[in-house]
Amino acid sequence: MITLNLDILEDTLPPGICADIGTACDIPGQVPVFWRAALDRLQTHPRFVSPELNPDLVRRGLCGEQVEIDVYLCSRRSLDAILGYPGALGVHLLTTPDTDIFEDRSSSAARHRVLVCSDRDEFLALTADLAAGDADPQKHLPEYLASYLATVFHEIAHALIFIENSAMLVPGAIEVLSNNGQIDHDCFDCSTCYGIRPLTIDGQEVWAENLDQAVAMMETHTEELAFHLMGFALDGSSSPFLFPAAMGATEEIDRIVAQNASRAAPD
Repeated sequence: MITLNLDILEDTLPPGICADIGTACDIPGQVPVFWRAALDRLQTHPRFVSPELNPDLVRRGLCGEQVEIDVYLCSRRSLDAILGYPGALGVHLLTTPDTDIFEDRSSSAARHRVLVCSDRDEFLALTADLAAGDADPQKHLPEYLASYLATVFHEIAHALIFIENSAMLVPGAIEVLSNNGQIDHDCFDCSTCYGIRPLTIDGQEVWAENLDQAVAMMETHTEELAFHLMGFALDGSSSPFLFPAAMGATEEIDRIVAQNASRAAPD
């Protein structure tokens, strides 16, 4: 079984680190509540209850019985400055950041971690960009919200794929086994399925023929999987339509939709 944890990155860091780069937890209080409900539901998905583990590693006893994915929401400043991913919306961490903020003391991650920027201004800017020039922004508002919310599920999908291919082993353990010649695959293979299993794309199982193709196919597959997981998880108390309120941005979203609707309206 795969358990999904949720935390605010800045709340877990030593105060000195946040002070040094001038970052702080600025995520609206209802956002973690929204995501906790979504992740609780996602944990009941069959892929999390009974992951499709790499049969070769399972047969050799190189596997875990239960694993956790640590999902961190963080500020834009933290994702850029502390983790070194400027401009990224999210990341599935396989390696240890230069600052070693998680104290892994190794080059590869000792846990499965997903980090996602949760920034109110970015959320509003993305919505405004998508609504610009749209003839019917009210109709397409669900698509705008899904575009933003999908990042969390995209990064979790990356972690899920790695966990299944590694038979629940963490990146650090895979690195050790690979370097010692105990397994034929490494962290890249576990991330992309390269040489381990085919990827399902548009309903068809396809094997990657080279490394570049493996990366491209992995991203396509992950995006499809992310939207599937999002459709499963976002319901009830975590309906996409409740997210603007969780962000404290309902009035701004209504204003963006109204302004663009009036611009698109014929004279």
